[in-house]
Amino acid sequence: MKSFHSRTHRPAPEREPAARAPAERPAGMERADVLMVARKLAASRTLARRLIEGGVVRSEFGVIEKASQLLPLSAHLMLSSAPTQDDSQNLDET
Repeated sequence: MKSFHSRTHRPAPEREPAARAPAERPAGMERADVLMVARKLAASRTLARRLIEGGVVRSEFGVIEKASQLLPLSAHLMLSSAPTQDDSQNLDET
């Protein structure tokens, strides 16, 4: 009986490393979470992402919905209070 640890006589095929080119972003644009950290609105990108997902980060363009959303470097970011249950109900009714 063969052991499941035994190897075949053929060597494993060599794999080429997956080369991912960095995503190109337009000049003068940056991710929302990176901007928050740069402006000291959040201590880390993880915290910035959590704030954004919580719906408390706004700019002149509206509520920021994704940490990866590209914003101009001149965008004004502000933290608002967390949405209350009353606000959620008002949004559902409209």
